[in-house]
Amino acid sequence: MLVVSLLVGVACAFAARAMAERKGRNPGTWAAIGFLFGLIGLLILVCMPSLATDVAYAADTGPMKSCPHCLARIEASAGMCDRCGRDQSRAA
Repeated sequence: MLVVSLLVGVACAFAARAMAERKGRNPGTWAAIGFLFGLIGLLILVCMPSLATDVAYAADTGPMKSCPHCLARIEASAGMCDRCGRDQSRAA
């Protein structure tokens, strides 16, 4: 029984490492999580968004700035914050 548990842990570690590399996350950390938590660790990783996609999306939107009221990242040309709804034309 112990051998089966170790084999499942190692298989989950390799799967988590490969999946983490594709999602732009730390493969070593996720390999350890996959080994220790097995399928639960893999399920958590599947539910997490890809960092590579987030970076590519942010690069496509153009220059960004922080809203002075709520500190959310918004487009530099935005007239209103998407998060707090405050006017950006008077913000310095």
